[in-house]
Amino acid sequence: ASMSMFGGFPVGITDVVIKGRFSMFLVAPVISMGLLIYLLLPGTKKMIAEWQNN
Repeated sequence: ASMSMFGGFPVGITDVVIKGRFSMFLVAPVISMGLLIYLLLPGTKKMIAEWQNN
């Protein structure tokens, strides 16, 4: 996730600023960041722990 964010955000933002259009390089970092935030939420950790115990 971090590699996608560190590499994708600069390239995607540069494309948007210089070319002035949507960049496909931004899709992966945005999804990775969303999944990382979701996985770090307390409810998700509890759900994963319960799933592993069953």
